[in-house]
Amino acid sequence: MSEYLVVRLSIDSSSATWMVLDSSGQPISQITTGSLSDIGMQAENRRVILLVSGLKVVSTHTLLPAKNRARLLQMLPYSLEDMVADDIDNLHFALGPRIDSGEVTVAIVARSILDNWIQQCTDVGLYPQFIYSETEGVPDIPGRLVLVTEGNQTYGRTEEHKYFVLEDFSLLAILDLIKESSGDDTNHHVLLYTDEEGYGRYESELPELQAHTSSIDVELLSDGPFSKFASTLINHPGSNLLQGKYAPISNWSGLIKPWRLAISLLLGLGLLMFITQGAHFVSLNNQDQSLLQSLEDGCQRSFQSAELSTCRMEIQRRLFPTSSVTSSVSGLDFLATLAAVADAVNVDSRIEALTFRNDVMDLRIDASSVVSLDELARAVDSSDIYEVNIQSANPADDRVEGRLQIVGGP
Repeated sequence: MSEYLVVRLSIDSSSATWMVLDSSGQPISQITTGSLSDIGMQAENRRVILLVSGLKVVSTHTLLPAKNRARLLQMLPYSLEDMVADDIDNLHFALGPRIDSGEVTVAIVARSILDNWIQQCTDVGLYPQFIYSETEGVPDIPGRLVLVTEGNQTYGRTEEHKYFVLEDFSLLAILDLIKESSGDDTNHHVLLYTDEEGYGRYESELPELQAHTSSIDVELLSDGPFSKFASTLINHPGSNLLQGKYAPISNWSGLIKPWRLAISLLLGLGLLMFITQGAHFVSLNNQDQSLLQSLEDGCQRSFQSAELSTCRMEIQRRLFPTSSVTSSVSGLDFLATLAAVADAVNVDSRIEALTFRNDVMDLRIDASSVVSLDELARAVDSSDIYEVNIQSANPADDRVEGRLQIVGGP
């Protein structure tokens, strides 16, 4: 399960607050406060979300045609040019998700401010994948006007998914502003998140506030709204300021770092296998060269030539002389004759000796009787390929030792 390190910068960026949450937005660690440089190893193997002051980021909505994202980013500054006081070249516009009305959420921030936030993180080795306005962390509760108080600031999210943050405004004044801007006098169902300090500050307003709302529920946040903002943005991402020219380049060194040992072992194993196979190849090559040299030396001694092709031809000539080849065509084929004899030999007879010379096969047969010897001779002779002569048939211990001579047929 992936984990998120959520870092919240103070308004003046002099300090930071951070905590670790799981992929469902549930806290894993306690909230810690310190400087950015104190975060250190906390970011390792985690996705980093940076929350920045909503007072420095304008959150709004606009209606844009459903075109590709790159085209929308180009159109965005000009579609909102009339609602910003600064030159659009000095501002950065970030697209967020579409809402039910079909509009697209937009975050606007001065480039110089965004550059400063990114530089502060880079200086301490922190590389966020997401930068959100903390205002977009106000929970979305259907049918509710959600307000979050912290210090003298009040964050809000209307039922129309519009975000705002106001300083030094009472809750009653905020309700009046919302009604005035929407042109709707309908009383809201209000959900107020606050800490104990904020509750003490607004407690006196609650009775009058109830008279101007359909209902009001208060939920105390003992550790302040930070964990609520973080959890909301993990489950419902807002307008990530890291878009366009600010889109993060993959931090390959950071991604690879947890796998350095495994990669080193794998590379070491690969190198070892390469060296082993290389040594084996060299050994086989040396053996091949040694055998080749031995063959060439043998050819040189026997045939006065070191050329293996010449040596091979001379060996074949000596093994199969012309007379022998001619004889094999016109006389007997040793293997064929031997096969014919094997087929003719019965269980009562066995071959005691065999010679083959000058296309003549001489056999000494131990047979059970003269009749058995004669049957063997007739079986070989019946093919009309061979001529079989019984040279002798001598009785010996109730058996007959016969001699046969096989030559080519007429």
